[in-house]
Amino acid sequence: MSDYGYHRHGGPYRSRDGMVCGVCKGLANHLDISVFWTRMLTLVAFLMTGLFPVAVIYVCAALLMKREPILPTGYDPSWHERLKERHERPAGSFDERLSRVRQAARG
Repeated sequence: MSDYGYHRHGGPYRSRDGMVCGVCKGLANHLDISVFWTRMLTLVAFLMTGLFPVAVIYVCAALLMKREPILPTGYDPSWHERLKERHERPAGSFDERLSRVRQAARG
């Protein structure tokens, strides 16, 4: 059920594309269960407890859980080579670097 096909280590993360703060989706991904049932359980808990206790727990979880790391959507094998070339070539003078920035901005 995890979005990226692997299990993250180190605890649950808040999802970046959750409905409110991403807590339910992050917990569902971490526990490998359905997001729908996680949200339904949270909603039932909200209604059964009079909103206050679950609201405090939800806000605390939103504040304490780390945001989900940003991951590349696909693997491009040439990306590593381009990065390596970029770091190996000399930076050049300020004018050369400025012209490269202007060229990149245009193109």
